[in-house]
Amino acid sequence: MAIAFSVSIMRANGLGRIWKENTTNTSLTFSSLEAGTLYTIKAYAWNANGTPGDDSTCNQRTSPRAPANIQVSFDSGALRASVSWTPTEGAFNYTVMALSDSSELICHTSLSACTISSLQCGTEYLISVLASNDAGSSKSTSAEALKTVACAPGRVTIREDPPGHLSVAWSNVDLGDYYVVFVKSDDGLEVHCNTSLTQCNFLSECGFTYFISVFAYNKAGQSPLGDVFNYTTGKLPLMLVKGVLRSLKSAAA
Repeated sequence: MAIAFSVSIMRANGLGRIWKENTTNTSLTFSSLEAGTLYTIKAYAWNANGTPGDDSTCNQRTSPRAPANIQVSFDSGALRASVSWTPTEGAFNYTVMALSDSSELICHTSLSACTISSLQCGTEYLISVLASNDAGSSKSTSAEALKTVACAPGRVTIREDPPGHLSVAWSNVDLGDYYVVFVKSDDGLEVHCNTSLTQCNFLSECGFTYFISVFAYNKAGQSPLGDVFNYTTGKLPLMLVKGVLRSLKSAAA
């Protein structure tokens, strides 16, 4: 009958130190092992006469360290983020998580880079990476903050007051630092307005159709295209037209 046990552990490649412990218990904890490393464990029992039994050997890998050097690149046009990191020893797989207040996006890979798609505009994400192997998972890395582009401004209103002046207004959007309004007339002339407010004013001509779009901007880039509005200004009043014609005739005479 076994009354004691002897357990040793060392790196499977034979390098480094050997830990050896004797115990009367049936479990033993070794600390200060290296992460992501394959170890060889040997154990045998002693009987009351001090005679050792046959040893039992197994290999066990420790869980990996968290990945380092996390890099996040945001594609504003496709609303996706490319995340890369330095591979960590002993890791078989990696999990990238992008967390916001309303959603959780996950990407699994055995490589050292992964792309997270379907990000939402006007949203701040916390991105972290963890490594895993057959022993378990690492702690997640420190989260990297990512702010996406703002959403396209909504509730756009267009007014012509007084004639010859267009006023374009819109609602404020989350993560929008400033706005640009583009106004293009049907004769091809285009003007724009940059502002941190929610209104822009333009000069207009009577009887023209104007195509108007509003974008929000921040450090991540330009918001997606929202609705394109068209607005046709009023024509000159008939009495004013007649007055202009009379003036032209008088000048010609």
